[in-house]
Amino acid sequence: MKFWNKHPAVRKRCWTKVVLPQEDHGGMYPTGIKPFAGWYRRGPFEKLKRLLQNNPSKGKFYMMIMNKEIWFERPEDATWFLLRL
Repeated sequence: MKFWNKHPAVRKRCWTKVVLPQEDHGGMYPTGIKPFAGWYRRGPFEKLKRLLQNNPSKGKFYMMIMNKEIWFERPEDATWFLLRL
C-alpha cells in the first residue's frame, strides 16, 4: 500500500478509519484528560507503517504519530488490517 497525506476532507468523507487501542500509562491531567493520545514511541509506529507499506494492495493508507488512527482508502484493506491484529 502507499502512504498518502493529501486532501484530509476526501479522507474523512470516503475512507475507512480504524482506531487502535490506547496504552494506559496511568498519568492524567487534573481535568481527567490523558496527556497524549498517540504513539509514545517512534519504533512501534514505524514498524506498523512499514508493515502497511509492504502490503501488496493498490490502496492507500494514512496514519500519524499524534493519534492512533489509521485511515484506509479501501474497506477491504481495513478488514485485512483488523484480521492481522
